[in-house]
Amino acid sequence: MTSYGGRRIQELHSKRLAGWWSTAEGKEEIPVSGAVPFSKVVSSQNAPLVYLPGREPITEENAKGRIILRDFPMHSIPYSLIFLQCHSKTPDFKKDLFGSYKRPGFADMALKDDLVEAGRAGAAGMVIMFRVEREQVESYFEPHQGVHCRLPSVYVGVDEAIKLKKYASHCFSAIISVDGEVAPATTRNLLAVLPGQSEERVMFETHTDGNTYVQENGPVALLALAQYFAKQPLSLRTRTIEFAFNTGHLHISKEGSHRHAQQLDRAFDREKLALVIPVEHLGTREIEERARPDGKPGSTLEYTGRGETMIWCVGPSPPVLSAIQRAVSRRKLDRVIVAPGISKPDRSRVPTYSSFGGIGTCYHNALLPTTSLISGPWSLWAPRFGSSAVDVSRLRAQTLAIGDIYLALENLPRREIIGGYAGYRRCRETGANVAASLTPDEIV
Repeated sequence: MTSYGGRRIQELHSKRLAGWWSTAEGKEEIPVSGAVPFSKVVSSQNAPLVYLPGREPITEENAKGRIILRDFPMHSIPYSLIFLQCHSKTPDFKKDLFGSYKRPGFADMALKDDLVEAGRAGAAGMVIMFRVEREQVESYFEPHQGVHCRLPSVYVGVDEAIKLKKYASHCFSAIISVDGEVAPATTRNLLAVLPGQSEERVMFETHTDGNTYVQENGPVALLALAQYFAKQPLSLRTRTIEFAFNTGHLHISKEGSHRHAQQLDRAFDREKLALVIPVEHLGTREIEERARPDGKPGSTLEYTGRGETMIWCVGPSPPVLSAIQRAVSRRKLDRVIVAPGISKPDRSRVPTYSSFGGIGTCYHNALLPTTSLISGPWSLWAPRFGSSAVDVSRLRAQTLAIGDIYLALENLPRREIIGGYAGYRRCRETGANVAASLTPDEIV
């Protein structure tokens, strides 16, 4: 059990955006989807609204003393580009070849950067505007970088965004108010150990914090695996199994998995770690934007009837890759892409692929043998979808496939499992450039 002190916990109780437009318009209160995480708990001054499109830099000249209206930074990746660097994919992606993977999860860093720049520019506040209906993104939780900002900020839906842009064009003013509490707290990484016949270890890992059924379901898989393996006789557990339940993922400046990976890295040569298997956001259902049925501007979010794309990343270890592909086939998993990473390859540094898309990145970039399973659906940060965002049968099948990896490798020598990570570590020792798992400053 590891404690990390000094993490600043923020609890937002209520949020509102109040505007004073003109004598003719009077006072109007605009409903919001919620406060942006790590916003400053304060009521802004009565400040003019200004719309700054996404590609326009935020500076003192255009932002100081103003409330910035900013479109939510949506990004997409063509499926063909994803397929180009993958090891394999399930057959059900044939219809996606000419489509794009468009999800809000790509916006984390862009949102953080905009908020930091707005604070440094002296903005009075910020309104981040979705192109979907306000109710569908109620209590949306991004960014999760754990960076406490200098200004109050809120989310609104598409209808509110249209109204606010109109008011900004007429030079109206507004007040943003965010109510809440900020206090220091200590949270813990929890580690459970199931002894095997040897001291060599395979570690299943996830994070424990989340604001949705999707974010929080990694522990469900780990607890099921722990129960299963604990019921097996010692003769069937060649290696010791560890289950790590880590804290701070929604507060990346104090990310528990990053600190855990650093600990494992320092002790790697003497503690006989064979493989780390991080998992998160399992069993998810695909949600896409659709035209609103009433013909209004913007989009509505709907289930498509398919499973959400799952990315199963694996480092330079042929035996682990083979075990994953067999598990995907054996458990008849749908919509799984097996890939060496989700970033562009860079052969001038180690590892070649610097991102696994989630907490797996912490271990991979610490040059620990890693394979991770993750998805990033619309329901990841939007609690409005509730438990219906998770297909329990799909979650179960994925959990079984994760457990299959341990069984497939139990009689394989550790050096073969480590594979190319041994070369990565030797390169690091001789001064090679190493990709970093970025953890930002908590206070900016």
